[in-house]
Amino acid sequence: MKDSDNQKVDLIPVDRVEILVLMDSMADYLLPASENVVRPPLAAQDHIHRIPLLAEHGLSLLIRLIIKESCQTILLDTGWSGSGLSHNIKLLDVDLESVDAIVLSHGHIDHCGGLIEVLDRISHPIPVIVHPDAFLSVRYLDWQERVNLIQLDRQDVIDKGGQLVESAAPFVSPDNFWATTGEVPRVSGFEKGLPNAYLERNGNQENDDILDDQSIVIRLKDRGLLIISGCAHAGIINTVKQCLKITAIDEVYAIIGGFHLAGNIEEKVREETLNAIEEIGPEVIIPMHCTGFDSIAKIRQRLPKNTYLSSVGTKFLLPIP
Repeated sequence: MKDSDNQKVDLIPVDRVEILVLMDSMADYLLPASENVVRPPLAAQDHIHRIPLLAEHGLSLLIRLIIKESCQTILLDTGWSGSGLSHNIKLLDVDLESVDAIVLSHGHIDHCGGLIEVLDRISHPIPVIVHPDAFLSVRYLDWQERVNLIQLDRQDVIDKGGQLVESAAPFVSPDNFWATTGEVPRVSGFEKGLPNAYLERNGNQENDDILDDQSIVIRLKDRGLLIISGCAHAGIINTVKQCLKITAIDEVYAIIGGFHLAGNIEEKVREETLNAIEEIGPEVIIPMHCTGFDSIAKIRQRLPKNTYLSSVGTKFLLPIP
């Protein structure tokens, strides 16, 4: 792995990408399928599952990059609970030994809560790529009363075989097939981050801008950039702008993941975000997790031919013809 700090990220195009949704906020066995959007089976060995795939307010994506005859596998985030993720991994018959690297989008529990259980299932040391602020010791939300967040422990990750790669800058895989955005500059003007989020540093209270928020960027052969976010606390448009900047590629093929448009968000912010997505013009949009039901519905209403619904156990085969 290498730190790319201020230099451009020169990504080598990959032929295909498969994204398997290990955990998301919705499980729906009845969503329509297609050749490139494969839904999980409702039954196994002629019997309906006794315990189905589980959904939770968390995200975990298994990303396989196919380059000619070889492939590389990345795990982005590990859901909220290790128990839910472990159950889905078993039901989906996923072999975590094939994972080459783990990327944490940020240090919130709904994205890193299952990390220790994942590391327990991998017998070899594995890179865990993360922004240093993911290990901040005191973070909380002010929701009428203080709600303390459960924090990721650096030493726990090391003890379980995680080879920590901590960088605020974009990080590039050794073969240049994928990269992280690193810390995402807040430049859009209308994306406000997570309100009422705070941290304690050196005994002082500060607003928590969630600077550890980062995403993955891949270059899909003949199509452009594939951008996969965890929560996009920096703003999904800021995230796209960062990907365009560090790669110097101006074509965005797909935007996938959490867009953080759920909850009590201003309608103006949602509308400006949707306008910007429409202007960017991705062929594929797969909103997940913290995008929220209302925003997913609005995206699908605005761009019905481009928007695909996510559900736990779905496998997206990209590019989609």
